Amino acid sequence: MQTGWLEAISLLQQGDAQGARDHLLRLPVAHAEQEFLLGVCAHALQDIPQAVTCFAQTLQRDPAHARAAAALGALLAGAGRHADAEAVLRRNLRRTDDAQVRFNLAVVLEDTGRLDDALAEYSQLVARHPGDYAARHNRAGLYARRMQLADAAADYRELVRGHPDQTLPWQNLADIEISQGHYSAALTRLEEVVRREPGNAKALMSAAIAAAADGQFTASRHFFQRLQQHDPALWQGALQRLNGRGGTATEPEPE
Repeated sequence: MQTGWLEAISLLQQGDAQGARDHLLRLPVAHAEQEFLLGVCAHALQDIPQAVTCFAQTLQRDPAHARAAAALGALLAGAGRHADAEAVLRRNLRRTDDAQVRFNLAVVLEDTGRLDDALAEYSQLVARHPGDYAARHNRAGLYARRMQLADAAADYRELVRGHPDQTLPWQNLADIEISQGHYSAALTRLEEVVRREPGNAKALMSAAIAAAADGQFTASRHFFQRLQQHDPALWQGALQRLNGRGGTATEPEPE
């Protein structure tokens, strides 16, 4: 890597994207990596059209540049150009089997409703990188979306085991357990989530529902009170759904 690029990277790491871009523009553009770094600078500066141009030019210089393909695919998909994004990502995968490029392709496929194809891509990533959080988490979400709840729960359990610091798998697994009638198990998970994230309104609501369904009405009332403090609108909506009417809701009675 050229010395000039190292200075630009240092400026980027310091948060000075404009300084990094100015520095790179003073150098003759002779390598794909320089084009890529210009794209990174443009993206950091919210100059998305220029970022797209730089990443595309990177791939013209080096069609196997996986980071540029992943970035360009994500930007095109974000702009609603899913067909263009898919074409960029698939073209790059024919040259180099990069995990991030494949993950971005799976996201594009899921966003465009090709769930079987997206599931196949996520599953390939999980098979090759079983410890990868993002691929397994997205696969679990896709399983849940397809109502394959046993498969979704299995993935969330693996995430809870392998990434215990991440609370979202705990919460999502608890929601599945509630839907399956496993209220006590769900409540145990949700209590851990709200212990770590006291202001997590959705977890508080799920905990209140799980506790009520399990007959633990004092605990349910406690979670509803906390929910009311953190998110009054969500609290009111939850009580209305539980009471089965659109008028003024009443709190559940204590045991």
